[in-house]
Amino acid sequence: MHIKQHYNIELSRYKDAEKFMNRSDVSIAVKAKWAPEMKKITNKLSIMLNQIKDYSEDEALEGFAYEEE
Repeated sequence: MHIKQHYNIELSRYKDAEKFMNRSDVSIAVKAKWAPEMKKITNKLSIMLNQIKDYSEDEALEGFAYEEE
């Protein structure tokens, strides 16, 4: 799998986690339990962007367009 595809998958996970963390019906205790996982996702995204090197802000925030190889 191409790194940009993997990045898009992790970015989708991050966005889902962000929605979860912003829910008012989820207790702080439950959010605290999942915070380390969100941090792992954030770290993965950062590492991947460092490997990709050439990307726009929009690509970093919204994901990469790519063609199947």
